[in-house]
Amino acid sequence: MASRQPPLLRSIASADAIVLLGAGGVGKTSSAAAIGIAAARQGRRVVVLTVDPAKRLIETLGLASAYASEVVAVEILEPQSLESVGSLHATMLDPGHTLSALVDEFAPTHQRATAIHRNRLFQTLVQSLSGLNEYMAAERFRQLLQDPRFDLVIVDTPPAQNGVDVLDAPARLTRLVDHRIYRTLLAPRSGILRTLNAATQLAARAIGKVVGASLLSDAIEFFALFEGMDKGFRDRADLVDQLLRSPSTHFAVVSTARPGPLDTAAWLSDQLRDREIKPAALVVNRRLTEVPAPAVDAHEALHRAVMDHNLIARSENEMIASSPLTKVFTAVQVPETDHDDPLAALAQMAEAFTTE
Repeated sequence: MASRQPPLLRSIASADAIVLLGAGGVGKTSSAAAIGIAAARQGRRVVVLTVDPAKRLIETLGLASAYASEVVAVEILEPQSLESVGSLHATMLDPGHTLSALVDEFAPTHQRATAIHRNRLFQTLVQSLSGLNEYMAAERFRQLLQDPRFDLVIVDTPPAQNGVDVLDAPARLTRLVDHRIYRTLLAPRSGILRTLNAATQLAARAIGKVVGASLLSDAIEFFALFEGMDKGFRDRADLVDQLLRSPSTHFAVVSTARPGPLDTAAWLSDQLRDREIKPAALVVNRRLTEVPAPAVDAHEALHRAVMDHNLIARSENEMIASSPLTKVFTAVQVPETDHDDPLAALAQMAEAFTTE
């Protein structure tokens, strides 16, 4: 018989980080916040990072819009019986802000960093470079993980494949920095004018055709400015990759009791295993529970409504039981909440993550 994974409660108590993956619309953001509340109730100093561009985490927690990468304290609804209370903070990913911080860190001088920030090609790449958001999410994860204010980082990733891309981003950056064309572009060039060799001229002209002829000189300047900084970016990417794959970083797959999301959850679990990452938990949100039958003399419509509700609840039980994931995980099943207030709903969800 397949062995069971430790319950998510153990991850909340011992992990340095919990990364949530799942299809869109399954309550991943709410789960991240609820797990954060549960962990804070156990005395953890938690920060929740959302990589979701819709910024739903901030809205769900009822917070005003935060500035770029600002870490905001969140009120915790705390039962009176609990004595040990930690803290909960939340922040949104701002890829441009995170990249700017990296440039400031690795540029040899303040003047070089300023020149890079002002370079038009750099500004264009910040807005449009494929994979930038995913790598900056991984880098922001590293920043928060090494921030002494927190002892648990919870990451709410983008839906499905984009969430997996966050895991692959550090290795992709390393491959880019080590690529022959990139090495040619950043190769040291002698002389005040840094005369371009034939290969570099061709590469720069190709870039100019993509971003516009007016940016050709900016492209040349861009690669000249980044000369000597590639080692810092490569080493940092390697560090981020190590942190993501650390035994103290736990991964949870989030779903609802529906065929599509459960299939996506199974696919994500396979993707993690393909990367030699062992998922730690399955979270099933919005679970319906069976309710008692109404009194015999109750209205017929009420009887039908209860029967329909219980039929759906039993169907969900069957779908979860038939999922291959339940052969590996003991699923954390989070009931549908009955609160109109978003923060109260999160507090109710958090109870599912604090019960064995």
